[in-house]
Amino acid sequence: MKRLLIATAIALLILAFTATAALAHGRQAMQDVDCCENGCPEPCAQVAEGRSRHLDGYHFDQSRRYATNNPALTETINGSVMDVYQTASKRGQETGLHLLLKTTDEEILDVHLGPEWYFDQQDFRLEPGDALEIQGKRFIKDETPAMIAFEVKKGAQILNLRNEDSLPQWKGSPSLPTDNL
Repeated sequence: MKRLLIATAIALLILAFTATAALAHGRQAMQDVDCCENGCPEPCAQVAEGRSRHLDGYHFDQSRRYATNNPALTETINGSVMDVYQTASKRGQETGLHLLLKTTDEEILDVHLGPEWYFDQQDFRLEPGDALEIQGKRFIKDETPAMIAFEVKKGAQILNLRNEDSLPQWKGSPSLPTDNL
């Protein structure tokens, strides 16, 4: 019995040290970025090993994180816009655009689109009641179904939000507002 208690105590100590080291490494490697600035859902992972890692279709490295272009994880949904709303950037420099979409299957999704200025620049307006086709990647945020949009179709109008590598179209844009650089 005494040996079992000692072995359990040693195993718990090893586990505690390993978990602490992994958490410290994960915090150091992850940057606090906003979904609307870098094109991905807010914190997608807590702990990881090495310089780069994959989790549920997302690629992370020390300089950025973004949804990988994995066709198996991308889907196309149709629905009607219930609400369009803005979210403040974590850096406070710009506003991100989101919408609540009621799918044809009666599911409600919080769709993460991109910076509001990009939609203005592309003259792409979204209003409640608009019928949309959205290509993107699902995820769960705060126990709520959500999607990061790669492409939005409204009638004949198509807006590409992320390129074939799933990186935001607005990154590196020559018309990027100078106050956001």
